[in-house]
Amino acid sequence: MDDLEVIAPQEGKQELAINIDADVILLAGSAGSAKSFTLLMRILRYIDDPHFDAVFLRRTMPQIKGQGGMWDNAKDLYNKFDATCLDSKMQATFESGCKATFKSMELEKDKLNFQGLQFTAILFDELTHFSETQFTYLMSRLRSKSKTSSFLMASMNPDSPDHWVVKWVKPFLDEDGYFNEEMAGKILYFVTIEGLPVFADSRKKLEDQFPHMVWLENPRTGEKEYVAPKSFTVVGSTIFDNPILIKQNPNYLAELQSLPEIDRARLLHGNWYIRPEGSNNFERSWLTKLDKIPSGVSVRAWDKASSEPSDVERFPDFTASIKMIKTTEGRFCIIGDFCSENQEADGLYKGRFRKRAGERDSIILKQTQWDGKTCKVILPVDVGAAGKTEYLHSAKQLVTKGFVVRPDPMPTNKSKIVKYSPFSSACQAGLVDIVESTFPDEQTLEMFYVENEAFSGERSTRTRKDDWPDTCATGFNYLNESEVIPSFTLPSFKQSNPFDFIK
Repeated sequence: MDDLEVIAPQEGKQELAINIDADVILLAGSAGSAKSFTLLMRILRYIDDPHFDAVFLRRTMPQIKGQGGMWDNAKDLYNKFDATCLDSKMQATFESGCKATFKSMELEKDKLNFQGLQFTAILFDELTHFSETQFTYLMSRLRSKSKTSSFLMASMNPDSPDHWVVKWVKPFLDEDGYFNEEMAGKILYFVTIEGLPVFADSRKKLEDQFPHMVWLENPRTGEKEYVAPKSFTVVGSTIFDNPILIKQNPNYLAELQSLPEIDRARLLHGNWYIRPEGSNNFERSWLTKLDKIPSGVSVRAWDKASSEPSDVERFPDFTASIKMIKTTEGRFCIIGDFCSENQEADGLYKGRFRKRAGERDSIILKQTQWDGKTCKVILPVDVGAAGKTEYLHSAKQLVTKGFVVRPDPMPTNKSKIVKYSPFSSACQAGLVDIVESTFPDEQTLEMFYVENEAFSGERSTRTRKDDWPDTCATGFNYLNESEVIPSFTLPSFKQSNPFDFIK
C-alpha cells in the first residue's frame, strides 16, 4: 500500500471549487491556478452515476488534442479510475456509464451542433475565448436523467475590462478589479434582462423586483408558471493557491513576475480592470459630483437607433439621450432626468430603449415635453440625403409643438474618437460635473459610467455599446460652441412716459 497514489484536491480554493454546488460556477483564476485540472477533477464526484453526461469545451480542436492539452490530461487522470478513453470519440466512460466528452466550438454557428442535446454538466475551459451567445446558448442545454442537478462550470484568466465576461464576475471583484476574497464561493442568484445578468443574494429579492422574469403565463392554461432564478458563484484564485506548482516549478512564478505590467497584473495577480496606459478616454473620478442642478443653458442630446431585438439581431443599438448644462462660468454638468416612458418595458436601465422609428419618436416627444421648452433638443444628422430627410422629419414633429431643435454640430462620418475627444479632455481637465441623484437608480448610473469608461472610439458591438458616449459628445460639442448669456433683470422706470429718461 506504500505506492498507493492519493488523488485529492488541494486545500483551499481548489477544494472549494470541486465541492461547491450552484447552477453556474465560474473559476476566475489567473495563470497557474490549476483551473483546467480543477474542471477535470470535478467530474470524479459523479463517476458512480450512470446517467451523468458531461461535455468539456475548448474553442478549437488543437487546444483539446494538442500535446499536453486537455484530452491528454483527462486520459492521465481518468485512466486511474478505470475509465475507458477513446481517442476516436474523445470520450471517457467510467464503469458506471458516467461519460465525459471533449468537443470544440470554434465558429459561432457551431453552437447549433448542440441543438436538441442535453447534458448534466457543461464545462468551458477558458471561457473568455468563447462568445457570450455561445455561453448563454449552451446554458439552455442543461438537463438530463441524472440524479445530479445539472450545472455549468467555466474557467478563465482575467481579460480586458470591456470583455463580456466581466459583467458576470463583477459582483465578486473589489473596486480595483481584484477578486474579493470575502466573496469566494458566496451563492448569488440571477435573472437575465437585456442580455445582462442581474444579481441578488436571494431568489425572493429577484421575485419582488422582477416578477415578470420569474412568473410566466402559460398560454394554454392562463396560469402563472414559476421560473426560479439560477444560483451562481465565482471562485477566484491565483498561482499562490496552487502551492504544488510553485514547489514543482518555481521558475514559472518567476516568469509571471517578469511579464510586462498589464500582463503581470492579469496573469499573476488576477486583475480584471487594468488597461494599457493612455487608453482611457473617461474616468468617473474626473467628474465633480454636485448635490443640485446648476443654472445655465440646457440641451438634451440624442443618439438614435430604429431596431428592436429580434431573432436576427438580439442586441441592436439603443436610442439614448443625456441632458447637459453649460453654466455662465463655462462649466458643463451632466443630468439624467428621464421621463418614465424613456426605457424599455422590461428594461433594467432607464434613459435608453430599442424601438422602431414610430414608437421611438413618440418617446422622444414625451421626453422633450418632460424637459420643457427651455431645453434645446440636439438630434444627429446622418450623412447623405436620407439622413437630412430623417433629421427634418424628426425635427418638424418637435418644432411644430414649440420646441427648439438643433442638429449635431459634428457630422456622423467623423471618427467617433475625434468627436468624443473634446468631451474627454474637458472631463480630464475637471470642467465637467454630474448630479448623480438625477439618475433614477444605481444600475442606470453605473451603466452610464461603464459605457463611457469602456469607450475606445471603435464602433459598438453586441456586448459593448457606445450610445451614451455619443450623446455626451454631441451635447458637449453643441454647448461648447454656444455662448451663455447671464440672466439679468430689466430696470423699472417710474416716469409716466416710458421714454422720458431719454431727455
